[in-house]
Amino acid sequence: MPKGGTKPSPLQKSKDSSGIDTGDPQSTVLEGHSTAAVVRNPDLSKAMGMMESQMLLLTPLTVKIENGLSTFEEQAEKNLQITCKEMEKLQEQMKKELADALDARIAMLSPFEAAASRLPAQYKTCPAALGTLRHALPMQSSQRERTTTRRLLESFSIGSSEENAKALDLMRELRESFGQVLKLSAEARKEAALGHQEAWEEAQGPKQATGGEAWGEVRSLSGHEEL
Repeated sequence: MPKGGTKPSPLQKSKDSSGIDTGDPQSTVLEGHSTAAVVRNPDLSKAMGMMESQMLLLTPLTVKIENGLSTFEEQAEKNLQITCKEMEKLQEQMKKELADALDARIAMLSPFEAAASRLPAQYKTCPAALGTLRHALPMQSSQRERTTTRRLLESFSIGSSEENAKALDLMRELRESFGQVLKLSAEARKEAALGHQEAWEEAQGPKQATGGEAWGEVRSLSGHEEL
């Protein structure tokens, strides 16, 4: 029904049902204006229908995806909050353990701190003490060595210079006597060799005297070389 509330006339119904467009009211049929019915493209209508059906099918899927995404975001936020809380707990625990370890180290090093504070004063007095010790020790050591040497000399009775001089003179005389003995021994050996040579020459006779003389000279020379 139209907006004015009047029913359409039969002529209007027939025009609407036939689908014929009257076109321009000033034109005539003779002029050849469009009087044919408007024909719609069936492929376009079919494509639009398919698109509408696909939209209807995809709408619930889109809503489901959006709901799942929101749920996933909420779960991820919860997991992130839990992880942050765990990290904070671990950091607090590590800080506490580190503080305890530092306190133990400080308690262990406290005595060394007091000793280190006394070290500079002790270091200043150390060179003076070493100098005094250096001057004192060698004198005491040399005195002890001299005392020990004197006691040993007294125990062996060789500490007198006169006795030492006598011992040296005696050793010199012994050396000279030994040299004289060696000389006498060499002369005796020489005389014995000459005696043997003369006896041998007499035993061999005058024929071998020449050879004997030569042999005797060789023996005498060898005897002198040995001496």
